[in-house]
Amino acid sequence: MFKFFKENNLTAPAIIIGLAIILTALVFRSSANLFANKGDSITVTGSTERYVTSDTAKWNIMLSYRSSDLRTGNQNISKQSDEIKNYLIKNGYKAEEIRTNAAQNFPVCALGPQGYENCSLGIVAYNLNQTVTVESSDVNKVDKLSKEINNDFSSYSLASNVEYYYNNLKNVRAEMLNEATKNALERAKSVADAGGANIGKITSLSSGVFQVTAKNSVNYDDYGSYDTAALEKKITATVKANFSVK
Repeated sequence: MFKFFKENNLTAPAIIIGLAIILTALVFRSSANLFANKGDSITVTGSTERYVTSDTAKWNIMLSYRSSDLRTGNQNISKQSDEIKNYLIKNGYKAEEIRTNAAQNFPVCALGPQGYENCSLGIVAYNLNQTVTVESSDVNKVDKLSKEINNDFSSYSLASNVEYYYNNLKNVRAEMLNEATKNALERAKSVADAGGANIGKITSLSSGVFQVTAKNSVNYDDYGSYDTAALEKKITATVKANFSVK
C-alpha cells in the first residue's frame, strides 16, 4: 500500500480527500439520527405576564397612647379611635366597612437598681394600642387617604399600613396557563427548527407557581410569592411542557 501511494502522487491525495468526505457525511448522518431517535422529546418552560391593579385594600390604622393611669389611657385611646372612624365616614366609607379591635394595654414597670424593669417595684405607666381597620374595593381612595392621615392627625401616635389584593386571580389563572402553554410551544418549535426537527404533540404538562409581585419587580420565589404592598401588580404564570420530536 505504501508503494502504491509513493508511485501515485496525484491519485493518493484524491483518495484521502474522498475518504474524508465520506467519513464526514457519516458523522453528520449519525448526529441527525441521534437527534431524531434518542432525542425524541424536548422539554421547555413557557411563561406569560399580566399587569393588573389591585381590586381590594385592607387598611390598618394602629393607634398608640401612653398614660400613667389605665382608666384615663383607655378613655383617650377610645376617643382617638372614634375620631378616626368619624374621619373615615366623612371621607365616604360606610360604618360596616370599619372595624375596631379591643384596646390592648401593656404595663411599664419601674426600673430596678440594675436598670431593668421590675414590676414588683410598681407600675409607672401603661402603653395602649388599638387598631382601626378598613376593607374597601375603592383602592384609589385608600391609597390617597393613607398618605394623608398622618398629616391630618399629626398630634396622634399612629402607624398606617395598607395591604392590596387582587381577588380576580382565580378567574385569570386558566387563561394565563393557556397563554404560557402557547409560549412553551413557540419556544419548543424554535429549538427544534434549529436542530432540523419538527415538534409533535405534548406528552406531559405541569404548571409552575404563580408570582404576584410589584409591577416593576424582578423578584422570584421557587415556592410562589404574593406581594401585598403594591397597588399595581405583575402576575407571572409558568408551565413546564414536554413535546415529542419528529
